[in-house]
Amino acid sequence: MSNEPELTLADLGMDALSSRALATLPLVQVAWADGTIQAKERERVLRAADEALGLGEEGARLLQDWLLHRPSDAYFAAGRRLLRSFAVTPRSGFDEPLLRKVLALAEEAAKAARGWLSWFGIGAAERRVIESLRAELTAQSGQIAVQPKASSAHSATMMAGDDDDDRAMVGVLIVGEGDARRKLAIPADGLILGSGPKANIVLNARDVAPEHARVFERRRRFYVLDLGSKTGTFVRGERVGERRVLGGETITVGGTTVVFKMGRREPTNA
Repeated sequence: MSNEPELTLADLGMDALSSRALATLPLVQVAWADGTIQAKERERVLRAADEALGLGEEGARLLQDWLLHRPSDAYFAAGRRLLRSFAVTPRSGFDEPLLRKVLALAEEAAKAARGWLSWFGIGAAERRVIESLRAELTAQSGQIAVQPKASSAHSATMMAGDDDDDRAMVGVLIVGEGDARRKLAIPADGLILGSGPKANIVLNARDVAPEHARVFERRRRFYVLDLGSKTGTFVRGERVGERRVLGGETITVGGTTVVFKMGRREPTNA
């Protein structure tokens, strides 16, 4: 038995609507192998995802974010473990043929990055990542140390079809701790975190922009959007451009961390 914690889609900020993006993480890891993503790499990854993997709107948005800011090594590792465990199960179309397709697409993306130099082979950094991915993703099922379990209650609700769910959700930001803790419901136009006069949550720190990040609702789903800050906005420790939040995530701006929670909107009396 392994001591590694079990993983869920929610641990990576995914639910059923974005889960297909999990299959693109190996491509993203190869694209980031040398520390930067070239335009041809980005184009090839996006084309492969669109043509071969069918991400859907939420999956495509997540992929764009991974290509904008490199996920951490821990995030990549968790994604590989979860992808392989789904393929072993198998679950929702994640199977051995899909893993082989993903590895082939990753190699094509690496070749695209080399341009005419691809005649001399894939770059050393990309080759090392591809070989590591192949060894891990084609391991025998007995070597897999993680089994998928049900996602959070909210994710389960989303899997049932959130666009048809009439029970609207409300998002709340929890700011501070202890007696100083505040709970702010997210209005229709969202909440801005920053150091300037237009911020709804004022953060007095040198590394916080006047309008640093925004948390908002779009079609009964909630998102964190970085507003072009230099120091970045982080969700669960991962730098993001725009990232959907499902409930329970930490959002860090400068040295301040707030918590995003989800709940049912209280019914109004007629």
